[in-house]
Amino acid sequence: MDDFPLAPGTGAGALAHRSLDAAPSAQDALFSLGGGSAFLLEQSGGFLCGSRGPGRLLARDGRARFHWMSRGQLFRWGAAAGEALDHVMAAFPPLEPTGPGFTGGALGLVSFEGNRPLQVENDLDLPEASFILLDRLLRVKDARAETLAYAAADDADEARVLAAEKAALLDESIGEAAAPPPALREPAGWTASLPEGAFRSALVHAREVVRQGEVEELRLSARFERPFRGDPRPLFERLPKGDARLFLRLPEATVLATLVEGAAAGFLSGRPEAAARELLAELEPVPRGYQGGELLLAGFDGSRQRFGVESSLQILGGRVLASTAVTVREDSDPVGAWEELRCKIEPWLRVVDAKKKEGPCGP
Repeated sequence: MDDFPLAPGTGAGALAHRSLDAAPSAQDALFSLGGGSAFLLEQSGGFLCGSRGPGRLLARDGRARFHWMSRGQLFRWGAAAGEALDHVMAAFPPLEPTGPGFTGGALGLVSFEGNRPLQVENDLDLPEASFILLDRLLRVKDARAETLAYAAADDADEARVLAAEKAALLDESIGEAAAPPPALREPAGWTASLPEGAFRSALVHAREVVRQGEVEELRLSARFERPFRGDPRPLFERLPKGDARLFLRLPEATVLATLVEGAAAGFLSGRPEAAARELLAELEPVPRGYQGGELLLAGFDGSRQRFGVESSLQILGGRVLASTAVTVREDSDPVGAWEELRCKIEPWLRVVDAKKKEGPCGP
């Protein structure tokens, strides 16, 4: 394992497309993904999903680790998340630009905290960034479905043959897996990281800082937690609507979230970002993890797509964490802000509890 172990990719890369006779639903496709790392990204008019890629990249404490599983190799070197991702993607022979949309490459999450030192106990122990490499995808758009597969070889003809074989194998696997049993949930209530009194106090302090002009606005977040066990995939179809919805299962956590396209990792902190983050470190007693971070897609064709992780469920260590945020301005009302937070988080609690809406924001 060297400091810069990955040489730039040589040879040729190819992408194969294979049309399907019928388009599965997002939920059926999710059930077909089986175990291991997997994702489903739903946007207007369709979705993209995949699993079982050739490698995995982690960045933590200024160190990167890339497990090239298809080759049985493990590499470690000093690098932050962005630099590490560029280094890994350069190891694969690139594709010519294929137009809009992700057609394979690296997909993963950058946490809200990133590589910044935490001032609170890190009870999540999530990495700075976690990516999976994906060479086979299912894409459904406007009721039309196709499988996509990337392959690399010494010459272009061999790469095209290998890519076509991968696409055919993925075609055969769609719909094989039966729907899992309903997720099992422990009979316990939710615990808030900032209960109502603490939340109001934090908001009053934040509002005073805004009035003094140190920050223009602040996005104050709260986390609600309860035990959880079982398969989280049935939760996806109950997620609130958004610009885009995500299911991403990583070894360290499963994340279900609504996304904001084009938003960067700091979009849920405030303005200016540096001052807002400093204030949030004082006010929020627990780390956010992937909530408020970003989903990043880095394609084999050199493309990049970014989504901000807005509200989310993070499932790890036998528990589920529901998180959202409200904006603090100079005229914010503590009582009204708490009601806004409660109304924003209540649909996410219902996703887990499988309850129907009761009243304007539930009980």
